[in-house]
Amino acid sequence: MWPEGVRSLGRQFNDHADVQMLARWADSPATLRDVLRARFDDNEAFKPAVLRLAGSDFFHPVDTLMRTRKTAGLMWTCRASRRAPGEITTWLLVCLYSLCVLVWLADGVGQKATRCAVAIAAAALGD
Repeated sequence: MWPEGVRSLGRQFNDHADVQMLARWADSPATLRDVLRARFDDNEAFKPAVLRLAGSDFFHPVDTLMRTRKTAGLMWTCRASRRAPGEITTWLLVCLYSLCVLVWLADGVGQKATRCAVAIAAAALGD
């Protein structure tokens, strides 16, 4: 089912989360802050699995960056403008989203630190 082990599982999980994200915002575009918050809220139940995947991500940075770049590009299409900015801004989103994921993984119930990190990331990207 997952020929490359946790790496292919990670890509499949990410693809599933991307589909959910696109479906959520298909008819009602949102702010980047809303998109990021919903992404974390939707995946809260999977946090232990994501934490294990993050350990593998550390040893496979190119695969991880490419997977996250794909998600970042899709995040832009969920916004009200539906238009992606340039590559530099998209890669900045990759970096900021990745930092938010690390905060989310360490955050407790209520996600107070995650919400703060998301607000800072969205503000840094002009949202």
